[in-house]
Amino acid sequence: MKVGLSVGLSGFERHAVLRAENCHVAGISIPVATAENLMIMKSLAARPRDDQDLEGLVIAQGDTLDWDYCEQTAAELGEALGIDLVAKIRQLRIGPGNS
Repeated sequence: MKVGLSVGLSGFERHAVLRAENCHVAGISIPVATAENLMIMKSLAARPRDDQDLEGLVIAQGDTLDWDYCEQTAAELGEALGIDLVAKIRQLRIGPGNS
């Protein structure tokens, strides 16, 4: 049985919305999650496709990622949910094959 998980109780979703960046498309301003918050969401989902997306995000964003924010947020969310999200973020920061 599959169960959906909402992280709203942790405050993460509210924080992600407040931290969203505006992207302008066809004259309309649309709030979009930051790369860091998208990384947290995809680390939490942990499907094979999410792992591929995470690697692509790290490559695309390069040195602009706020890794300290990612680790701190992953630690807080992971603690609230009782799972280790920090290990995934740290592995992404090190890079594939650099354990």
